[in-house]
Amino acid sequence: MIEVWEVARLLKNPQRRKLLRMVCECPDGLNVTIASDESSKLNISGASQYLKQLMKIGFIRRMKSGKYVNYTRNALNAPPEMREIAIKIEERYRSRSGLASVDERFVSCLPALANAERARIAAYLHKVGPRPIDAVKSLFDMNYDSFARNIKSLLQCSLVEYDKSSNILKPIPQEDPITNLLLQSIT
Repeated sequence: MIEVWEVARLLKNPQRRKLLRMVCECPDGLNVTIASDESSKLNISGASQYLKQLMKIGFIRRMKSGKYVNYTRNALNAPPEMREIAIKIEERYRSRSGLASVDERFVSCLPALANAERARIAAYLHKVGPRPIDAVKSLFDMNYDSFARNIKSLLQCSLVEYDKSSNILKPIPQEDPITNLLLQSIT
């Protein structure tokens, strides 16, 4: 079973996101040679590796056509725990409208959600609401330095806020539906 934080880890890479967008925009599938040509930073081997990683999480599938390999959308067949997230990402990338502003918010959260501990803290706060910082620290049983690093990252990407006067961590409501789905799906 794929964990949601692993999806965030894969999608935080701009080249993987670009390849996923390219696959979603091509109704007939994307050939790895074309993908590497259009993504000037990747050679065929690199593009192929990134596409295989996206295939592993169920967002795309590979179809062989003679000597060519094409990658196509696979959101409807993604694993159950990833299906809704895959569908929302596919819809966004297929629509091609207003991607920059909406994607910016989603992309800014990926580094924080790409770590299992951080992702679980953020998801917990978004599910239960504001909590005293000491209660959250003891619940996740982390040493002070590790906990502080994780909270700092969540604060930087605006997933949570810290009220110093009351010593409370509060979730920040997310406008981006994909970010919300990621947070809801983290166990």
